[in-house]
Formats: sequence, C-alpha cells, structure tokens
Amino acid sequence: MPRRLLACLFALLAAASAEAAETAAFRGWQAECTDDNICVLVNRATGAAGEDAVIALRRLPDAGAPWQILVTPLDPAIDLTHPFALNVDGGPKLTFNPGYDFLAYGPAGNLFLVNPGLAGRLLGAMAGGMSAALYYEPEAGGSAAAVFALPGLADGLAWIDDRQSRLDRNRRVAAPVDLEPHESMAGLVTPIDGGTGERGLPNNVLTQHYGVHGCERLDSTLMSATQPLTGRLSDSAVLYAIPCTATGQRVDYRLYVVETGEIGGIDTLSFARYSRDYGWTGTDTLVDIAYDPEEGVLTSASPHREVDGCGHYARWRWTDIRFALIEYRYRESCGGAGDPRQYPEVFRLGN
Repeated sequence: MPRRLLACLFALLAAASAEAAETAAFRGWQAECTDDNICVLVNRATGAAGEDAVIALRRLPDAGAPWQILVTPLDPAIDLTHPFALNVDGGPKLTFNPGYDFLAYGPAGNLFLVNPGLAGRLLGAMAGGMSAALYYEPEAGGSAAAVFALPGLADGLAWIDDRQSRLDRNRRVAAPVDLEPHESMAGLVTPIDGGTGERGLPNNVLTQHYGVHGCERLDSTLMSATQPLTGRLSDSAVLYAIPCTATGQRVDYRLYVVETGEIGGIDTLSFARYSRDYGWTGTDTLVDIAYDPEEGVLTSASPHREVDGCGHYARWRWTDIRFALIEYRYRESCGGAGDPRQYPEVFRLGN
C-alpha cells in the first residue's frame, strides 16, 4: 500500500496529531500505532472496473475500548443515501444502511460501522476469512464492487493487542467516541424507516401505524402516558411496539419489525390468540407487553375481561425471521388465580 495513502488515512483516523511511533506489515494489511497508542490497521481493495476502496480498523488505547471499522470507497465515490454490503468468502451479504448501520465521521467518505452486532459479525468472519467483497452504489449511479484480501488480518489484530497490552483479545465493535459525525449525514432519511419522528419512532413505521383504523394518535391526551417499546431482535432487525389504544391500566399495542438486511422492509406482526368459543385465531394487537432482549422473548400478560374470556398469558421467542409461540395460558372466566402466569395452560412448545 502506498505510504502516501496510509499517511492520509491515518491523519483522518487519529484524533491526536502525533507522528506514527510503530509500523508493521501483515500481507495486505498495514498497521500503525501513534505515540498516544491509537492504532489502525488498513487494507486496500481494487475492483474489476478500476474501483478503489479502503477498509480500516481503529482502536483507542483505553482499557476495554472496542474496535472501530471504517469503509472508504475512494473511486468511484459512494452515494451516501444508499446502503452498501460486504460478504466474506462468498457468504451471506451483510447490508449496512445509512443512519442505521453506518455514519460518516471526520471527512465525508469515512464511513464507520455503527451497528455493533452487524459490525461485530463482519469482523468475526473477516478474522478467519480469505477475502471480503464490498458492493455499493456510486454517486453517478450504477454499481461498484471491490475485493479485499484478508490473510494477515488476524496477525495484525494480535500485533495491535500486544502494542496496547490487551490480554482480553476483545473483538467488540462500536462507533467512534472521539470523532465528530460529518454534517453530510445529518438528518439523513434512510430508505427504509423514513428517519426519526414522533416519540423517537421511525416515520415510516408511524405512517403504517396510523394508517390502521382504530389506533389513537400518540400526541392525544388519552395516549400521553403510554410508552412505546423498542428492542433489537438481531443484527438487522428492530422491534417497535406502539400503543394503539389505552383504557385504565390496559394498553393495547401494535407491533412492527424493521428489517435492514439484504431484504429490508417493515412488517406488521400478527400473533396467535386462543378462546374456548373460537379456538385458535389471530390478532394484530397485544395487551400489556414486555420484551427481554437477552432471551429474545416477547410476553403479553392480561387479567382483563375480554369478549371471549378473562385474561391470558403468552410468550413468543424471536427465531431469526419471526416470533414463535412457546407458551399460552387462558382464563375463561374471572376468578381463581389472579396471576396470569398461573392460568390454565393450553399450549407449550414441544408438548
């Protein structure tokens, strides 16, 4: 890699202005650490049509500091309003959407991966891979691709671990905390979620929510005390539960999944519902919900009287692409156990 290019990238990446203290080369990777022990690892890719791109890993010297991953398409320049994708050794493409998954820090072309789960998955695959392909849309339209040679990456990461006296060999990835976001992406509206709107919820999700007859506006007096629920389901999927109606202590929610992967979009979720009179039916609202991100479990528990019973307790687990019902309890008439978790069981996964 030309020294001029590395020096340019290093100047952009290092918050301090110190001269490089140590350098090393590992196959296609060039490593440098400043006197302040801020370290970078840089690789350059080319494409069949002359594309020129750089990928860099950066880490601050602080104990426990995560890695930062930067992608810079040099020629042709990238269209910042569109996603780009990377895959390792011909595997699944990991898609990074503007605003959600990448942001520019420092100069406009320095695109840092800010979705920790997706970026961490990429780094894990790269560390043991042979090649990584970058796919993106240039400013002038069309498509561009470049391929990075990965051998030497693991040795380069280990070299930086040693220089920073890191024994944990942590491969966690996060957004930079010492660089300023570039104004070019301020207020950027992503093609999937429509940007941030009322109550911090995506505009396109709100449009879908309010398009359904019967849901109250969140800015109404009735809904002012209710709270939406947001939870990350996977590297590329986010759950949004938005209050639809509220009566007393009861809140009914409609739930949506925003998927930012290769096949992105917004899905309105439906769930199983049971009653003695009607058996199994479906519903697009859930009562009094909770979500456990560690377990990936969504719960709806209600002791309230309904048209077809007097309460239920249900749990679903996220399984890659949808929620799977794992437990359902139902109380036909009011009375008896007051804790919905003690209602008679009508379904348990595996039974």
